[in-house]
Amino acid sequence: QVERILGISIDADEVKRILLTLGNTETQSDDISLTVTPPTWRRDLTREADLLEEIARIHGYEKIPEDVGVPMAASFKSDWDRVTSKLRTTMTAMGFDESLTASVVPASWTQTYSPWSDKTPLRTLSPMLKGADALRTSLVPSLLEVRRINQSLANPSVELFETAKIYLPTDSGLPQEQWTLGITSGHGFQHLKGVIETALRSLKIDRPLDVETTAQDLLHADYCASLTLNGEHFGFLGEVNEAGLKAFSLRSPASIAEIRMDLLVQHSTLIPQHSQLSNFPAITRDLNIVLSESVRWDALEASVRSAVDAEQLEDITYQETYRDPERDGADVKRVLFTVKLRRSDQTMTNEQADGVRSEIVAAIESQLDGKLLG
Repeated sequence: QVERILGISIDADEVKRILLTLGNTETQSDDISLTVTPPTWRRDLTREADLLEEIARIHGYEKIPEDVGVPMAASFKSDWDRVTSKLRTTMTAMGFDESLTASVVPASWTQTYSPWSDKTPLRTLSPMLKGADALRTSLVPSLLEVRRINQSLANPSVELFETAKIYLPTDSGLPQEQWTLGITSGHGFQHLKGVIETALRSLKIDRPLDVETTAQDLLHADYCASLTLNGEHFGFLGEVNEAGLKAFSLRSPASIAEIRMDLLVQHSTLIPQHSQLSNFPAITRDLNIVLSESVRWDALEASVRSAVDAEQLEDITYQETYRDPERDGADVKRVLFTVKLRRSDQTMTNEQADGVRSEIVAAIESQLDGKLLG
């Protein structure tokens, strides 16, 4: 390593003499390597490169020729680094500030909210921070505490995110370290779901994001969901209920989300892909569907997609939900949305677009017992 990095050859005995003279303690050595433990007063010696710098300094910088050839390799960012960087850019562009919190938290926080595991977290007998004696199993309590502090300082907008590890207890051995994205917002459930969808689009993830109802003590019963990405458990999303707001001394409503970073890395498209754009214009159709109150938007969207050729359906846009109990009855709603259609081989005619709309309506009637208004 000495010759590879410094570009000059130094005798092994001289290298050993320099390191030991600086106060390092020899722990192991052979013909090709030397392992030392730095002294307590040299906290700057943390890696091999630090030792090499000391060897060059003591041996003499003037003994290193200016034109010596040192082999170099171009550095590169890993997929994790690229996804994390893109995610930070996207979140800050949406008005969020990045938070940095401690990995060790009060044990009571792990009992208040621990959606990933119900096992007892790893504890320490000598906490560095008073009361913080457990490895966190979720980022949410830490972010809610930061939210409380900002509210106490009268900060008008507290939109926060953090990318960090959580430590999920296992049956034996050390906990599982899971890279996680945690988010807290003063806006509601729908807004935060839109934030997650925007993050997925920024990483060019086209896998389906599904939302399933779940129940958690910290979250509102009507606004609590489990997220699935491409069939794998992805995370959680919800609004903090009154008891949760009181537990964390929050003055105003808050919503939270927590998702797995490994799935973001796995499904992201980091190399831009070319796709041929159609030369023909798009055509839109609005549909106002009368449905049961229990039918969710994701089920309606799935029904629409099942009825239309994916090459012709360019987009589905939700518009609004309207309720009129006197005309439609109780537990019934009207959902207005727009479908955008386009063909790649020719201009789609009005008759063809109307035919696609009829197929959509037929699918909704058969699958969801809905009907087209009008």
